[in-house]
Amino acid sequence: MDIDKFLYFDNGFLVNETCIIVAEVYLNDNNASFDTKLVNFKPMSNSSNGIISPYSIKRLRGLCKMEKDYVKLVEKSRSKYPSLIESHRKRKRSQRFNQLSFTTLGKLLHFLKTKKVKDMKSDHARVELQDLWEEAEIRFDDLSWLEPHVKSALTYFENAAKVKKLKANVVDLEEKAKTLKAEVISIDADLKTTKKELAKAEEGFVARDLDDRLGYGIIP
Repeated sequence: MDIDKFLYFDNGFLVNETCIIVAEVYLNDNNASFDTKLVNFKPMSNSSNGIISPYSIKRLRGLCKMEKDYVKLVEKSRSKYPSLIESHRKRKRSQRFNQLSFTTLGKLLHFLKTKKVKDMKSDHARVELQDLWEEAEIRFDDLSWLEPHVKSALTYFENAAKVKKLKANVVDLEEKAKTLKAEVISIDADLKTTKKELAKAEEGFVARDLDDRLGYGIIP
């Protein structure tokens, strides 16, 4: 049997994280008989094949089963935003739909919890986060509480570059403003000096019509 089929809960091979195997044992003696043994079997994880051990699975408030690390993150979010699960429960979707929905949300929360700011320089990381966010938006009615954190992570370096450029522009304009202020001060000083010279030059000066005779001081 395919291991994925065996581990998928809806197929019924695992109940309460346990698989019960019934074995008939034949004893080769004069009192031959069949004995039925019940064996509790819990499959171990196989990380090389990406198989998740049932030990790492936990039920999320009767909605579905998922990795317990994701359940913890979703539960913490639910404690602050109760409608996260209640609104989903009212929709009465299948366990499979719930499992996919909350696993997506769990992965999204796990991404935001474990990744560092520097990781978002990677195109792969940004694409992964964008894909998780778009999937979560489709599956949940209201993730407005989470959106600012996702948007901040996606656009951090873009915004950082924009802020850096604007800061450089501000510094440049401030330098120009200082230069212009110095020029204004210099021009203002020249203006005051010129006004004084004008006032002195106007002393004893009488404006005349250009058609007036020059005259020689004696009235004819």
